[in-house]
Amino acid sequence: MKICMFTGYYLPHIGGLESYIGNLSKKLKQLGAEIIIVTSNHSSLPDTETIDGVKVYRLPVTKFLRDRFPIPKFCKKYFAIRKKVIDEKSDIYILHTRFFLTTLIGARIAKKSRKPAIVIEHGSGYLTQGNRVVDFCFRQYEHLVSLFVKKRAAAFYGVSKKCNEWLRNFGIVADGVFYNGVNQEDVGNKDIDIRKKYNIPRNKVIISFAGRLIREKGITSLLESFAELIKEEENVFLLVMGDGPLLPEISDKYGKDKNIRLLGGVNHSRVMNILAASDIVVQPSVYPEGLSTILLESGLNECAVISTPMGGAKEVIIDSNYGIIINPNSQEELVKAMKYLIENKTYRNKIAQNLHERVLTHFNWDQTAKQVLKEVNDITKQYDN
Repeated sequence: MKICMFTGYYLPHIGGLESYIGNLSKKLKQLGAEIIIVTSNHSSLPDTETIDGVKVYRLPVTKFLRDRFPIPKFCKKYFAIRKKVIDEKSDIYILHTRFFLTTLIGARIAKKSRKPAIVIEHGSGYLTQGNRVVDFCFRQYEHLVSLFVKKRAAAFYGVSKKCNEWLRNFGIVADGVFYNGVNQEDVGNKDIDIRKKYNIPRNKVIISFAGRLIREKGITSLLESFAELIKEEENVFLLVMGDGPLLPEISDKYGKDKNIRLLGGVNHSRVMNILAASDIVVQPSVYPEGLSTILLESGLNECAVISTPMGGAKEVIIDSNYGIIINPNSQEELVKAMKYLIENKTYRNKIAQNLHERVLTHFNWDQTAKQVLKEVNDITKQYDN
């Protein structure tokens, strides 16, 4: 089985989408599938290379909407790469996220090759730029492109049930869920002394945040809430992992705070080690994501989690035995939740352990990859008949 995946972004670009596709590709390859990735060349990377046995084709693009929407350059290089992709003669095409132009390209190549295409949706709301005119135009585009993709895809899946609910806004009824997941072997190393590295006393509670430093991820709300928290609770430190356009502003305002560590961009293994040393992880996002990778990785590393209900968060934190769900942009609720977990260690440990067990049981990549392979095999057989 040769599977070709189209995506707007792929590794080494960092994000939940890229992590999902990287993990899925790795597991599918272990199950015997041959994997090809077609993506955007967003950082002057090689046009073609093989990474860990996965062949990657990168199309020339122009960056647009703060590098959140790559537009392919239909030049000589583009058509040369497109021909190579067609010549791979893949059995099925998996298109990640409806609105990327790579999805349209993949759908057309699938039709030209007379092979099926399926879509995996990674969002649960409209992409916003904070500009009413731009947001309106992009929403119209998203509905238009959804009509095109709907006619050409054999099936649709979400990375959470919340994604599938969102697809109904475009008249699309999903065929199932391919959950985001974790690898048990990726758990952080508790033997690494994170407290010593960042000069945090043993008796202090560690709260962590990991994500791109943009307002939609809730980082400014968290920092403002933390500033209120430490007026009453000095027994706590905040570790912020991530880079982004807000980093200079955040550094100016909070860089000298003795209870905050701004760590900047952090690679995956280091993120996992920091999570393994953390007591609490806060995910205050208002971003229309599908299912937060950090939420799942926090559960893998036995952290107590405070999260907004964005994306599929409530499919993981199903009730108060597994974590705390707060309303988006509610600093009052966030301060109250952090304070409660700091002062109630027994409850904190209980929800951390329950979440850990739930994530391992229901959100692991071995399960998801087997499900994907079964579905694509069935679709390919039906299409050929």
